[in-house]
Amino acid sequence: MRIPPNFLTATTSAAAPTRPRATATAPRQTPRTGSIACGYFVSTVLRDAGFRVERTQMAQQRAEYIVKALAPPKKIWRFRNRPVSGVLDSVRRAGEGLYVVGLDYHVGFLWNDSARVWMCHASYLREATVVCEDALTSPAMVSRYHVVGKLLENRMMDAWLEGQVLPVFIPSGQEPTD
Repeated sequence: MRIPPNFLTATTSAAAPTRPRATATAPRQTPRTGSIACGYFVSTVLRDAGFRVERTQMAQQRAEYIVKALAPPKKIWRFRNRPVSGVLDSVRRAGEGLYVVGLDYHVGFLWNDSARVWMCHASYLREATVVCEDALTSPAMVSRYHVVGKLLENRMMDAWLEGQVLPVFIPSGQEPTD
């Protein structure tokens, strides 16, 4: 599946031009104002793309749980203590498309356009804004743990077409919180 060329522009519409540090507080809903944390960036982009998501609940989850909520189990890959280049080689082999990536303390999107893999995320580094940058050289990709899930697979697309909510991932033995 080809990602439209305006994806980079669309993802930055959820962004704020500057912010001091990512927080777990809910950001303002006005594009390019206030601040946005990485989980809120991911859930807001999905919501604004027409997916029904529990935006706040998803945004406040661990990155691993966000990936599990969005990607089918057979399309999730985990990497421990691997160089970024190794993670991105696996994404390239998996093919063009949109992925969600969870790291030790961060979450964002990977976009494989066949020429390059881009990381689109609410950066907490440098200018502290939403950026889409070469994933290979992105400082935000430096992590001991990477979990990558392929997005826009059948279950996700069926939910979108049928207007169904994409449920958040709830680990076994835990009740959802309100």
